[in-house]
Amino acid sequence: YSSVLLNNNNVFFPLQIDHSIVESFGGGGKTCITTRAYPTLSINDNAHLFVFNNGSQHVDISTLNAWSLSQVHIN
Repeated sequence: YSSVLLNNNNVFFPLQIDHSIVESFGGGGKTCITTRAYPTLSINDNAHLFVFNNGSQHVDISTLNAWSLSQVHIN
């Protein structure tokens, strides 16, 4: 996975979220940011997404899509 600069200065930036791990990949997959969250307090309406930017430009989240993943079956 990687961030992709789209037209109109939009960025496609996928996140992997699995229970308590949040991962983000950028730079063609050369950069990875990983953090651990504790989801016992983030259930249903208590779950939030915070986006921060250390740059000089304002950031807007125009679209957010989320999908549930199937469980992994290990043989």
